Amino acid sequence: MRIGQSVLAGLLVALAAAGASAQTFIVPRAKQPPKIDGRIEPAEWAASAGFEGFGFDGKLQQRRAQAWVAATADTLYVAVRSQLPSEGSLAAEVTADSLKAVYDDAVEVFVNPYLTPGDSPGAKYSTPDAGKQVNYQFLSNSLGKGGYGVHTKGGAEENVAWQGGWTHASTLHDGVWDFECAIPIATMPAAGAARKATDGLWKINLTRDWKNPWEWSSLSAEGGAFAFSGCVFKFVAEAAPAVQVVAASDPFVAPFEHVLRVHNPSAQALDLVASLALTRNNMPELREEAPLKCLHRRQEEGRGPADPVQLRVLPVPR
Repeated sequence: MRIGQSVLAGLLVALAAAGASAQTFIVPRAKQPPKIDGRIEPAEWAASAGFEGFGFDGKLQQRRAQAWVAATADTLYVAVRSQLPSEGSLAAEVTADSLKAVYDDAVEVFVNPYLTPGDSPGAKYSTPDAGKQVNYQFLSNSLGKGGYGVHTKGGAEENVAWQGGWTHASTLHDGVWDFECAIPIATMPAAGAARKATDGLWKINLTRDWKNPWEWSSLSAEGGAFAFSGCVFKFVAEAAPAVQVVAASDPFVAPFEHVLRVHNPSAQALDLVASLALTRNNMPELREEAPLKCLHRRQEEGRGPADPVQLRVLPVPR
């Protein structure tokens, strides 16, 4: 994804899930927070980065999941929508808060704020390859029962009994499980005192623990431990587009269609160049590219604030 004015806003395209963690995703700071009621509404998440498809070990998983990542000045927000089983119901045996909810169908949230001060002289915040890191974990089943964990490496220190107290909600409706979560930055000691979302970088991973059959998949599509994997995000206060990838149909059933949505939440018009690529195992890459003019709010002339500019990849025949 190439964007003018030296703003990078690449997204994990589900069909090319491998390698996403090497990118930094630029996300505009939201002016209004989404409502954490367990019902993902597009207008509430319009100023977020949107992802289609979770993977494992670089491969897209067939069971469908979507994710959204956003931030206000002092809070991070994440949401996950995943399909319900075609037969039966979600595994939800844990009825009291416990990390044992991982044995149910569950969503996990990992946030690595990077330690402050940074490892290099004069740096305020450390970088993704810093030696000392702390990763905060929350997991929940569809009943809203779960627990917190903390992971460290490189000699970093954190209270192993840490509890985040994050606000979260879930609903089951229309064949999907919606999960939403608000993460106040102040609840993560390693983030540093009075830190804002726009200060430094954040590594975030979202995972779906599937049952019947048992599988794991994540936003970063990496294999192995999820705690220190993830995608790197930079939240910005200046004008920047919110970029989302949406599957208009099942990517495992040909022909299929993917849509790149670009929304401008700022008061400044943006001239963009957007590309949507499909990398295939044994066939040439497919790419659609176009210039986009994202009008600012006062120029939209009848377009609602959540109506995006869209770029489509044409259906792929068998």
